[in-house]
Amino acid sequence: MQGKIRVAGRTSPLAAAQVKEMMSLLPGVEYEYVPIESYGDKHREISLLDNVIEDIFTRELDNAVLDGAADCAVHSAKDLPYPLRDGISLAAVTVSADPSDSLVSRSGLTLAELPPGAVVGLSSPLRMKQLSELRPDIRMIGIRGAIRERLEYIERGEADAVIAATIALKRLGLADRISEVLNFDTNPLQGSLAVTVKTGRPELLKLFHPADSRRFFGRVVLVGAGPSSPDLLTVRAVNTLELADIIFYDDLLDPEMLEPYNCEKVFVGKRIGNHSAEQSEINEMLYRAAAEGKTVVRLKGGDPFIFGRGGEEAEYLARRLVPVEIVPGITSALSAAADFGIPLTLREVSQGVKFATGHGQGAFSGEPHGDTLVYYMASTVLPALSDYLTDSGFPSDTPAAIVRNTGSALSDAVFTDIAGLKSVKTESPALIIVGKSVDLALCQPKYLFTGLEISRYSARPPGRMVHYPLIRTEEFLVPQPVDMNKYDAVIFTSRTAVRAFFRRYALSGQTVFAIGPSTAEELRHHGVRNAVVQAKHNSGALADAFREYKFEHVLYPCSKQSDNPLHELPQVETLALYSTSDRVQPKIELTGYEGVVFTSPSTVASFARQFGEFPENLLYYCIGPITAKRLLETGVREEIVIDVSEISTEAHRP
Repeated sequence: MQGKIRVAGRTSPLAAAQVKEMMSLLPGVEYEYVPIESYGDKHREISLLDNVIEDIFTRELDNAVLDGAADCAVHSAKDLPYPLRDGISLAAVTVSADPSDSLVSRSGLTLAELPPGAVVGLSSPLRMKQLSELRPDIRMIGIRGAIRERLEYIERGEADAVIAATIALKRLGLADRISEVLNFDTNPLQGSLAVTVKTGRPELLKLFHPADSRRFFGRVVLVGAGPSSPDLLTVRAVNTLELADIIFYDDLLDPEMLEPYNCEKVFVGKRIGNHSAEQSEINEMLYRAAAEGKTVVRLKGGDPFIFGRGGEEAEYLARRLVPVEIVPGITSALSAAADFGIPLTLREVSQGVKFATGHGQGAFSGEPHGDTLVYYMASTVLPALSDYLTDSGFPSDTPAAIVRNTGSALSDAVFTDIAGLKSVKTESPALIIVGKSVDLALCQPKYLFTGLEISRYSARPPGRMVHYPLIRTEEFLVPQPVDMNKYDAVIFTSRTAVRAFFRRYALSGQTVFAIGPSTAEELRHHGVRNAVVQAKHNSGALADAFREYKFEHVLYPCSKQSDNPLHELPQVETLALYSTSDRVQPKIELTGYEGVVFTSPSTVASFARQFGEFPENLLYYCIGPITAKRLLETGVREEIVIDVSEISTEAHRP
C-alpha cells in the first residue's frame, strides 16, 4: 500500500503507545496517528462498574473510519463491541502481551497485606466480583481516567490501592509501581490490540494480516449429536467429528458413538445436581483449545440451539473472536415423536407445535400456545405441569405421552392425559408431548434386531425393527499379506467383511460371490456391480453351489469366529480380517415386542448370555440355517423359529 495510512486512536498516552506498538509490527509502513476523543473519554461521570454501552470507547473511532477521516483504528481488543458495528471489519488482533491484572498500592502492600477497611479503586465488574470474594472487608470505589490519573487516586489519599491491567502499566513504563500481579480471571482479550477498518478495504486486511493472531486460531464446531443413537448423527456431523483434534461431549451420549474418532475426548456432561464442569468452565476450555489452534468439536445431545446452551457457547466464543460453526442435530422432540409415530403437526388436528422447558424459574409462566406442546426437562415436575396446563384452559382429558430414552432400544412411553400426569412416576431423560395428535400415535408390532446393521434381507418381520446390537466387531490392525493374483473367486458373506477387505486389499479380476442383497449392496458401494447372489441367502446353499463350480482357488474374507460349510471346501482359503465379541447393552423389557431377529450364531449366544432365556411368547427370525441351528440348540421350539434365508429369491448367475 502506497503512502501513509491514517491510524485513529484514543487521546490518552496509553492509546498513543498502543498505536505505536501495533504499527511496529509492520516495519516499513508509514502512518499518521489521528487522536480522537471517545464517548467514554468525554463522559467520565459514567461509572464503568455499571452496565455501560458496549461501544463506549470505540464509537467515535468507528465514525472516523466510516467517514474516511482515518483508514483504520487501533483499540484495546477487550473494548470491542459485539457484534461489530455494520460497515466495520476486524483486520487484526495481536497476541496478548500480558492478560493479567496488577495491584498498585501505597507502600507496596500486597492484597493480603492491605488492612481491613482499605479503599481499593477499580473499573470493572469482574474485578469487583473477585475482589469482594477474596477480601470482603475491603471498601471498593469506581475510578475513571487514564492510567496515570488512576494512580493519582492513591497520591491524593482517595484510595489505598488501585487495580489496573498489568500490560497498561508496562506500556507506560510504570511496571515499577506494581505491588503484586493478581491471580484474577481477566478478559482473554486483555493485553491484545485490535485493528478495525471499513468493510470493503481488502488492501488493509492484507496489510495487517501479518499481525493478526487469528491466523493461528483453530475453530469450534457445535455439533448436534441427536438423541444419542449413532445412526441418527447427520453426515455433516460425522464428517466434522472425523476432523476433530479434541471433542468435548455431553452426558446422555452413547460412549460408543465416539469410538471411531481418534482424538482427545473430554467429558463435560451435566445433569441436575451433578455437573462434571460448570458452564463457565466449559466455555473457557473451548476457547483455550481453539486458541491453541485445534479443531474443536463441542458434541451436544439433540440440537445445539434447542435447550442445549449452544447459543451461550457460540456468543462466548464469538466475543473472543474464535470462528464458530453450527452443525444442527435431531432434537429429542422429533426423535420421541418418531419413536411412537406421533405427528407433531397434522392438518385439522395440530396447526403448530411449541417446544418449552419445565426446568428453571418461570418455566410455567405465561400462556402455553400451540396445538401440540413438547416439554423438555419436565420429568420431575409433572404435577406442576398438569396444574399449569389445566389452569391455562387445557381440558384435563387432553392426551399426553411421556417418552423416555428416545432414539434407543430402551425407548418407551406412557400414554395418559393432562390429569394423569400427576400420578405418573418417571425418571429423566424424558419428554412430555401434549395435544390431540398424541391419540394418533402409530400402533404396530415391534421386533428387536440384534445384528450390527438393519439391512435389506429377503424377508423381514412385519413391523417396526428396533436396533439393539448384541455384537461388536474389531478389525485386526496388521493386515496379512495376500497375493490376489492367486485367486479366481472371492466370497463375501457380510457387509463387515466387504468393508474390512476393501480397506486393505483390491480385487484383480476375480468373480465375486455375495450372500444376500445387503452384502451385494455394500459391494456396489465399492464398485463391484456384478456380484453373484444365490437364490438362497445362506452359506450352506453357496457351499453346495461351489461343489459344482470349477474355481480352483477361492478367497473367503471373514470373521475369526466364522464357522460354516464354506470352510469345509478344499478350494476355499479363509482370510480372518476381524473378530466378533459381545456388546453388552442395558437390559430391556421384552414385553412390548413380538419377536427377535438374529443375524448370526454370535447374536444368539450374546442374547443367551445377557437375557438368560428365550421367552416362549416371541417369534424368532434367523438369518441362515446355522443361526437357526444355534438357536434351536438352546432349547427354543422349532415352531417359533423362522429361517428367512430359506425363502428363495431370483438368483443372479454369471
